[in-house]
Amino acid sequence: MSIRRVVPDIVSTRFDESRAFYADFLGMRKAMDLGFIVTFVSPSNETAQVSIVSQGEGDAGEWRSAID
Repeated sequence: MSIRRVVPDIVSTRFDESRAFYADFLGMRKAMDLGFIVTFVSPSNETAQVSIVSQGEGDAGEWRSAID
């Protein structure tokens, strides 16, 4: 088996600012948006990805519990 990609999940307390940074400043495009987690993809290399997860109260609590 070979690894095709690794996507880091970054927990952010400043979710809107983080979204703006990856989309507006770095120019990455949104590949997935579930509200509490957003995955961004490089327009020139689709295997270069990063996800940001909201750390606001009640955000993603069930999701984080499922992976812990």
